Formats: sequence, structure tokens, C-alpha cells
Amino acid sequence: MEHIAIGKTVEDAIAQALQEKGWDYAEFDIEVLDHGKRGLLKKRPAIVRLTRKEISDRKTLEENVLHFLEQIQKEEENDTAPIEISFEPEPDISSYYWEKDTLILPEDAFQKPLYLHPPRFTTLYQNGIAVNEPFLLDPAVSIVRTVPGEQLEDWSEIYVSEDEMEVSIRLKEEVAYECIPVILHYSDRAELHFDEIEKKTIPFSIGDIYEHLQRRGIVYGINFDGIASWVAGKQSRTLPMIIAAGKPKQDGENTQFLPLYGKSDKRMKETTERIDWFALRDVGSVKAGEKILEIVPPTEGHNGFTVYGTPIPAEPGKPLPLTVGPGARKTDDGRYVVAAFDGRPEYKNNQIRVYPVYIHPEDLTLKTGSIKFNGDVIIKGNVTDGLSVEATGNVLVHGSVTYGRIIADGDIHVQQNVIGSHLVAGGNTAFYQTLSYRFEDILSGLQYICQAYAQLSRSAAFSINDLRNTGLGRLIKLLVETKLQNFESSILSLCSFYAEQPGEKPREATAWLERIRQLFIGLGPFQIQSIRPIEELHASGTTLMHTFRQYAAQSSHILSNYVHHSTLQASGKITIIGLGSYNSNLFAGDDITVIGKNGIVRGGKLEAGNKITVQELGGVAEVKTLAYVQRQEGEILADTVYPGVTIQIKQMRHEVKKAGRLAQFKINHKTGKLDTFMLKQGEETQWK
Repeated sequence: MEHIAIGKTVEDAIAQALQEKGWDYAEFDIEVLDHGKRGLLKKRPAIVRLTRKEISDRKTLEENVLHFLEQIQKEEENDTAPIEISFEPEPDISSYYWEKDTLILPEDAFQKPLYLHPPRFTTLYQNGIAVNEPFLLDPAVSIVRTVPGEQLEDWSEIYVSEDEMEVSIRLKEEVAYECIPVILHYSDRAELHFDEIEKKTIPFSIGDIYEHLQRRGIVYGINFDGIASWVAGKQSRTLPMIIAAGKPKQDGENTQFLPLYGKSDKRMKETTERIDWFALRDVGSVKAGEKILEIVPPTEGHNGFTVYGTPIPAEPGKPLPLTVGPGARKTDDGRYVVAAFDGRPEYKNNQIRVYPVYIHPEDLTLKTGSIKFNGDVIIKGNVTDGLSVEATGNVLVHGSVTYGRIIADGDIHVQQNVIGSHLVAGGNTAFYQTLSYRFEDILSGLQYICQAYAQLSRSAAFSINDLRNTGLGRLIKLLVETKLQNFESSILSLCSFYAEQPGEKPREATAWLERIRQLFIGLGPFQIQSIRPIEELHASGTTLMHTFRQYAAQSSHILSNYVHHSTLQASGKITIIGLGSYNSNLFAGDDITVIGKNGIVRGGKLEAGNKITVQELGGVAEVKTLAYVQRQEGEILADTVYPGVTIQIKQMRHEVKKAGRLAQFKINHKTGKLDTFMLKQGEETQWK
């Protein structure tokens, strides 16, 4: 590691280097490049080079020389090849030399005609005339060369570029080489040639160059390391070398608009892992309030300097206008643009806007991948091959959904068929809504058990000792089997529904369901020894139910033509307007309506919050079908109903034994029982 230091004296330069680098005297070698001069008329700084010492295991110079001589001796002893005789003349350089600027020749130089061949770089003169071509040398003529003076300008050329941003130095060719006379003797003539070898040393130092630059006003960007390297001959001195460089100006940048969104294909991983073609592909969407563009104000820029230290003023950046289009707005501080609603942002020609709809112009296949979008999505084809669509808005599919999945915070409309698929309208809203209704049924059963225990414990005919002898678990099992006949099946149905839901589920709800399953399914009641676990389950379940209802405020709907072997969930209504629903499970927070040309519901389960209306419920082959309304004031209507259909409103159930028409099922608020009304074949009436 090397370091160049400048000071008034050599000692000052060394002290300055120690302070800058933090070195100790023992850590470096000192080379004085220029001792400097101090006087009344002339002052020049001292310049030193400090080289940090390194441990080396190389051989000494003497060892290398001895080894080299031994190798030569061995080669001479082993060399038995015949010596080839060369008839080329050997050069004679013993008697030809320069005395200052004049070429001195020996007395016998002209025994034969002597021809002079001028050197390539050094200029020779004959009687004041430059020699450019070979000629016959006359003994009476003197050959001279130009000898440089003592000034730096006599040896070198220092150029300043036109823009005053670079200073370069090089040796003049006519003084850069040692011009060594060499004479070749032939039988009929002699020829005088010159070997030109680049000079190893030059008669000036780093300080001389630095002083020269100072006199010319060159004060900025001086490269002392480069000057030292050039003076030492570490590279050719005849080639220009930059020894000072100015600093270019840096104009300020105009206003920048930096998009903060982008496309990302989550299917493609940077690793060599297997590609998941069914993973969601974010199509570059944002949510309302999300930052989509950063506005970077223009900058002032930084001035530059020429090698003379003259400032070069920088131009400040220009403020650029931005058009904020629909769906976007600036923040109060003007530094960002945020989305006004969910959608796909687009920045083009200094204009930013958000499109609320993403339109996919073809089928959604493995080639295109699944889609995730903040906003509405329109698929102008089919959704196939097990792919998915997730949207924070509505989803419209012009074709069919086959073995696919659609989850939307808004409505879902499939213009054709839904086969082997899972549709969720309202996002988590539909899930939480269904959970709240089902929790309500189970909590009613838990409340009944707690009330029954309280009544029995106060009864004189049934003492606490009787409970201990008989066992509380046995009593609860008896209540479940006699008074709460659907309690166990409701728990199993809720657990099954919960397990089938995709994505992450609330941990509190998962733990609650696991606990109630342990206590009430199978032989679980027999392990209950105190009413306290049941009271705790009722309290925590009530809290969860109220939490679910807070999430279930939005109503989103599903509309389709035909549903087969699928699951549909909607926080609002589900409407089937074509052939109907076959072996499918439909869950709606509000109503389920299956009407149209056929309006058939055959197999599966219908579960609605308020009302179920179908044209044909079940089938002549007594296909198992469940129609369930969660609210006590709800009702179920069917133009035709077949045996094998189970009707349930709240906790009241009815098994259809005979086919009927214009069926109506609802709870009688006076009797508290389920009223069933059906016409026999041939009877005509209308629903009231």
C-alpha cells in the first residue's frame, strides 16, 4: 500500500502522512521523491512516498544472481550441438559515441564508404539541415543532435484539454530516447545505425511538475500518484498521461415519478424448485389507500470545477407536471399518489390512474395461470384446470367454471355452468356468517343443558347426591339423546364445514370446536364431572358468535345457470336460473332461489339464512337432499317436493314421506312447531 504526501519539508510530509493513515514509523518505508526548495526567490514543497512493509519470503538478489549463473554454466557444459557460423556482420559500438550534441567517430571509420541511416525519433542535423534519409557520410561533415535544456518545457509537452477538464503530460520524442550509434561492417561498405532506447531517468522530479502546474494556475484535481508513476517510468513516458482532472458538473434531476406497484408472477420462483402452475398470479393491482406513485422533487445539482479551479455552474432540475386521473389522488404533502379505490394502476406519459376492473380476454388456463386482483375481474372465457380467481371486487365469468375456485369480496356471476368448483362471494364474510348461524344453534343446546342442570339441582326430588351417584355425564348424555336429538349432528356438521374452508382460520374458533367435539361426540359426555366446562364453552362461544357477526355485515351474491357437484357460499343470496343444482352444497346468508326453465335441486344441501325457493326439490328416486333455513322466522317453498328430502328450520326437522306440490314449510309461532303444507296430486292452490 502506497501513499504520496506533500509538506513544507520532508519531515512535515511524513508527519502529515502518519496523521492521515494512522501508521507507525516501523510499518512503512520512506522514499523521498522531492526534497523541495526553500529560499527567498523560490519555494517548492517536499514530496515523499510511503510504502507499507509486507513480509516476503523471496530470495535475495545475490541468491538469484548466483542461481542464474549456475544455470548458465550447466547449459554450457551440456550443450554439445555444433555451432552455426553466421556471416552477418556483428555490430561495433566500441568507438562511436556522443560528446554533448556532436557524434564522435574513430579515425578508421572511413576506410570504406560509410552510410548513415537516420534514427526514427531523434532528429539529426547535417550542416543545419535535418537528416531524413540514408546518405553517404562525408568525413568533413559534422553530425549533431538537439540536446534539451534544463527546463521542464524543453523535455515535455503538457496539454490542457479545450474544456479545461484534463491535463496530460508526455516526453517529447526527440529527447525521450537514448540514441546509441551502432556500425555494421560489410566487405564493401559500412553502415551507421542508431539504437533508440527510452531513457530510464529524466532530470526533473514530482515537485518540478507540481511547481510547473502551479505557475500555470492548474490547482484542482492534481493526481500525485499518477505523476509519481510517470516520473518513475512505470509506464511509457512518450504516451500522454492524465496528471490532473477537473470535476464535471452534475445537473439537477427533473421531477421523478417512481411507480410503487408492479407485476409479480408468484408461480415463478428464483430457485430450481418445481413451478406451481396453480398458484395465484398477481396482475399488478392495488388496494384503496395504497401508495402507487412516489413524486421525487427536482434537485439543485452540484457544480463542477475545471483544472484551474473555475466553478462550472450546474443546471437545476425542472419541475414536471403530473396528471392525476380517475381512481387516484395525491397525499396532503404532495409526495405520493394513492389509489382512491381497489384496481389496476397505470402510469403513462406523466399520467397516473387506477382502473377498477381487470379484463381477461380469454380462458383462464394453465398457460395464463390463476389471478389475484384488487378490484373487479371479468373473464371473457372459462375458468378451467383447477385454477383460481381472487378479487376484492366482483367477478364475472362469461363462460363456465370447471374444477376451479373463485373467491370474491363482492358478487360472483357465472353466465354458464359451475362444475366441481368452489365459489365464495363475500370473502370471509360468507364464512363468518355461516359460522355465526351454526354457532347459534349449538349455543342454544349448551344453554338448554345448563338450564336443565340448574332446575334439577334445585329440585327436592333430585338432590345433588343423586347427581353424584348417577353421574353428571350420564345425565348430559341422556339430555342430548332425548331433548337435543340434533345436537350431536349439528356439531359434526359444523366441524365438517369448518374443516372444508380454504385458507387460515381463527385459532380461537379451532380450539373451541375441538373442545366441544371432545365433550359431546360419542362417549365424550361421560367424562364430564362438572357443569363448569359447559358454562365456559357457552360463554366463549357466545363471544365468538358476536365477533363473527361483526365481520358478516356485507351482503354479496352468487348468480349462475347450473351447478353440479360444487360448493357455493354467499353472504347474500344465491340464485340459480337455469337447469338447477345437482349434488352440491349451497350456503347463503340471505336467500337461495333455484328457478328458471327447470329449477331442480337434486341431492346435496341447501342452507340459507332466511328463505329457500325452488321449483323441484329432491327426485323420484328419493335422492337425499337437505333444505335448511337458519332463522326461526324463515320458510322453505317448493313447487314439487319428493320423498328423501329433509326440511329443517332452526332446530325443527321434517322428513318428506310423500311427493307433493306447492309445498310450504315454516314454524308456527303460536305452537312453536313446524307447519308443513303440501297439495296432493290434482289439487290446485297458491302459496299464501
